[in-house]
Amino acid sequence: HLTWGENPATSIVVSWASPGQAVKPRVRIGQRVIPAEPRQYTDGLNGETVWTYHARVHGLRPGATYAYVVTADNDDDAGDPFSATFRTAPRGRTPFRFTSFGDLATPNTAWVLSYGQSAYAVEAVESFQPLFHLLNGDLCYADLNPTVQPQVWRDFGNNNQTSAANRPWMPCPGNHEIEFDNGPQGFRSYLTRYQLPDNHVAGFGGRWYSLRVG
Repeated sequence: HLTWGENPATSIVVSWASPGQAVKPRVRIGQRVIPAEPRQYTDGLNGETVWTYHARVHGLRPGATYAYVVTADNDDDAGDPFSATFRTAPRGRTPFRFTSFGDLATPNTAWVLSYGQSAYAVEAVESFQPLFHLLNGDLCYADLNPTVQPQVWRDFGNNNQTSAANRPWMPCPGNHEIEFDNGPQGFRSYLTRYQLPDNHVAGFGGRWYSLRVG
């Protein structure tokens, strides 16, 4: 999934998760190779370790479209790695479109509060081709499925990838991002998975932020 960097006109972050540790995870954009920062957490209830990766890409042109590739030395699909495109934000007063909703959940109805319409909601966002999407809290409801929290997040990410790989999905935490035994405030899974603009408050990164487009 993508999120904006500190300046949406010139920077973006490419993030992903995996059940195992990647070797030299990286993103390629043209001739540039951007190493990804690995982060991991171990779910406090079932003990599963989740690996996440964040490649911060700077020096982009405003209002430009870029193709990128995600890979690693031990990528099972190294011959045909994951690829997608994104567009940076415009500079100056230019019309743009964004979409916004929360309470998405997953399309896997085995999980509490998940529902099939979740897949259609992601497809609807992509059909509008917005510059970015605001994901307004209560993302996947993993907290209501406490023994399988990482699996719920996995289904959530796989569903969102249809759109979030092509344009920033900018989340904020809601009460359902507070998970049992996952950090002092319960946000460890959420904070490990997302790299968000700095709010310049020590110890509270990722909990709130601001961004400016145009």
